Amino acid sequence: MLVLLDDFDIDYSLLPHDDVPIVQPLSTIPGLVFGVVFGTALRRSRGIGAAPFLGYVLASGLGYLAAYHAAFFTVLWLDRDHPNPDVLAWAMGGLLGGLAGSLVLGIASKFLLRVPAAAVLGLPVVSGTLFGVLLLLVSFETEGHGVPKSLLVFFALWQGAYAFSLAPLLRTARA
Repeated sequence: MLVLLDDFDIDYSLLPHDDVPIVQPLSTIPGLVFGVVFGTALRRSRGIGAAPFLGYVLASGLGYLAAYHAAFFTVLWLDRDHPNPDVLAWAMGGLLGGLAGSLVLGIASKFLLRVPAAAVLGLPVVSGTLFGVLLLLVSFETEGHGVPKSLLVFFALWQGAYAFSLAPLLRTARA
């Protein structure tokens, strides 16, 4: 577990008694960035107001926080007896993280955007879950400290696939 934490250069000493949730840049920024980017696209294509936009950004941040925790703790649990998680642990963590994040954002989106459940809980949840497997890319990184470059590739592929699955929402005309 400590090797995994060291690989990400994350300082968990600020968390008294291993408090959860773990709120730090890696567990929050990717979700908020996705929320701002896709929320802006929704604002332009659907004409959503400021409140739904801000709600979407927050829901995206919470969805990613859920994804991060599901993935992180799955990886740690599956490889609790090994200092370095294997490919299967990363893949399972990515699957469960993708499912958690997609569900949280999908449920929130249904109410924020007033769209049919299938539009945000069908293909987007399947896509977010299946592309979450790509978290296994992190297991191939062998050098350096800091955020692995493979994690950046993962974010681009995973969030890109999720955004693509939501693209039909952008075709809806303004009300």
